[in-house]
Amino acid sequence: MSFSQQNRECGDVARCSPSLGARLFTRQYHIDCAVVSDLQAVDASLRFLDDHRIMVEPACGASLAAIYENLEQIHGWVNIVVIVCGGITSTLHQLEAWKHDLSNK
Repeated sequence: MSFSQQNRECGDVARCSPSLGARLFTRQYHIDCAVVSDLQAVDASLRFLDDHRIMVEPACGASLAAIYENLEQIHGWVNIVVIVCGGITSTLHQLEAWKHDLSNK
């Protein structure tokens, strides 16, 4: 989805992490947005932990999910940078519990 200057706000974005997303977007630049599920964000956090031995919270996992899931919105992009933040607000136990809960919905 793409947001223009007239439409710069989206609905509820936080479920398993209060910092999972931003509701307001800049008017200065063109923004392309992608939506991933809570389960995709948690799965990406766990996969990143397995791949790199670094724990990240679902807020970061949402960005990683776009890469791991190869979302259509990023097809054709040449240079992609994901800034990886820490996992200070999540534990492995929480990530596993969220995965269990979200998988059973």
